Amino acid sequence: MSAADSIEEMLHSEVTCYLCVHYFINPVTLDCGHSFCHSCILRSWGPFSLARTCPRCQKAILQTNLRPNDQLANVARLIRQLKDVAKQVATGVRICEEHEDDATAFCMDDLVTFCLKCAEARDHQQHDVVSVEEAARTYTDSFISRVRHLRKQEEEIVKQEKEVEKQWEDLIQQIGAEKGKMVEEFSKVHQLVEEQSSLWASRVEEALEEIKLKRSEHMAELSKEHTIIKETIWELNWKCEQLPFDVLQDIGSTLERLWRDSSLQRRSFGVWIPADERKCRFWP
Repeated sequence: MSAADSIEEMLHSEVTCYLCVHYFINPVTLDCGHSFCHSCILRSWGPFSLARTCPRCQKAILQTNLRPNDQLANVARLIRQLKDVAKQVATGVRICEEHEDDATAFCMDDLVTFCLKCAEARDHQQHDVVSVEEAARTYTDSFISRVRHLRKQEEEIVKQEKEVEKQWEDLIQQIGAEKGKMVEEFSKVHQLVEEQSSLWASRVEEALEEIKLKRSEHMAELSKEHTIIKETIWELNWKCEQLPFDVLQDIGSTLERLWRDSSLQRRSFGVWIPADERKCRFWP
């Protein structure tokens, strides 16, 4: 026997009930230190037994001193699970936790695996129970059929992806081309606006210079007329201060000059820039 087998046997003996020779279920520990399944020790003593002793060491025990051993229960459960996993890995067969037999049956209604003893239980008598191999074969065939169907869907989706991707790519290229045309057109419009702006600015500048020139000429004429009027006023005031004969001296030439200045004044004050010339003549 190998060292591993020896250790496994020792562990098995530590978590196995002396009475039922199975893993502990709800173990209790007696005053002597030995442990048993709670149901096993009670069954061993019987309901009417007066002498209650330990089945292993025969030491007298008080029934009220049965101490539940939760730690031992947990260790027994873990070792049993570890052993079941090891057996499943080695044989590929699951173990029924209730009866510790190979789970070779499968319930098609409850979708669970169990042993033949469970198959005979009342819960599965009216159910569709088949072997694990048959159930696996049934589901495998179903999966293969489903995979074939999904493969076709995948091919259709891949084809659709390519078509949709091409449509989007064509749309992106079309929008990019339209963007290029718009940029080009806006560039032309911008250039035209700049050219027209320069042209209009030049025309406005020419119009301003023309208006300034006419204003200077007009103001010069008004200034000249103003000077003539001032001289005429001074001369008339001077005439008014003279003697009568002096006032009448050269009265003809004085009246003629007054009439001429009066006509010049009327003509001079009528020299204004016409309304149409006041408009800025620079619009195309």
